[in-house]
Amino acid sequence: MILLLRVGYAASLSVLAFSCFGDSSEDGFDPFAAIVVDNSQVVSGGVERGFTSRFLVDSGFEFSRGPHRVFANLQVQRGDDGSEKTGDAQAYSNIDEADFEKLYQLYYGYHFLQGFVRTGLHDANEEFANTLSGDGFINASMGFSPTVAFLPTYPSPALTVHGGLYLSEQFELVGGVYSSGSATRFDEQFYIAELRYAMVVGDLLKAGIWRDTTPFFDETGMPVADSSHGVYSTLDTNLGNPGWLDGNPADHFIQLGYTNHQYSEIDFHAGTGIRLSELYGHEDQSAGVGLTMVRLRAQDGETIGWESVVEAYWQYVVHEQLMLQPDVQFIQHPSGSNEIRDAWVLTLRIELSAF
Repeated sequence: MILLLRVGYAASLSVLAFSCFGDSSEDGFDPFAAIVVDNSQVVSGGVERGFTSRFLVDSGFEFSRGPHRVFANLQVQRGDDGSEKTGDAQAYSNIDEADFEKLYQLYYGYHFLQGFVRTGLHDANEEFANTLSGDGFINASMGFSPTVAFLPTYPSPALTVHGGLYLSEQFELVGGVYSSGSATRFDEQFYIAELRYAMVVGDLLKAGIWRDTTPFFDETGMPVADSSHGVYSTLDTNLGNPGWLDGNPADHFIQLGYTNHQYSEIDFHAGTGIRLSELYGHEDQSAGVGLTMVRLRAQDGETIGWESVVEAYWQYVVHEQLMLQPDVQFIQHPSGSNEIRDAWVLTLRIELSAF
């Protein structure tokens, strides 16, 4: 089954196919088409109870020949903004967005012995700030830290030139520049660099730094900063088959992110989660449970509050083209507010692919 969310808030799913320096696809032309549908019910709390639905269609192709790779896709999104009912800041559905249809990505990649280069229209979260073990979660913060406030990702990828180098058997350095504020012009730039350390097989530590040259202004139009910047880190670990999880194959991730409150209301983020694969010997089933927390602050530095989300999901691949995923999230202090009630949200995600 080709998972749809190979780009966007859940671009970490794409890492399974295109991780690190992974322009390693076999030669050929591979089309794909898929749709993901989220049907959600705010059971209690939030701004108001109610039902919301949204879908994302993704179609395109990948062409690979030797070290060369061309990738292109179109996306169409329609539906309700679920966060309007919950009042949350982290977006409990990573496909939530205003309706759009667009050429989403179109880029060329070249892979060589010591690394790779890539240029074109690209979703930065496909390469940067993602976690390998968070691919099943649908909360947006599980895909990348929301403190990377201006990352050119879903729903607005951008023109880029970036690449990576193998520094040794354990270390890799990836970095580049994206257009900022416009998908196709480099009037302002978003720079990002990420150092990766493969500690042992299945364990990967990443540390990243970013800077956006776009000036930032407050609500009155007064300049606040001539640029913005921040740091983040992720850790993925392979837990093996621990007895306390009934011997199910498991892996784990940790996320940390920090930026300045002058240009990002979310200035600190921490997240963690566990993914279980091949549940009790069933290769078509997996599950996960995770926690993500953010601190919200005003531009003057006053703390607005903390928002915390606990998420649990179960995935069942019915057949190669269909996956069902029940998901439950508890949102404590949506948007850091004590005036919005803690919310319970149930979601059924359906992924259907044509190839």
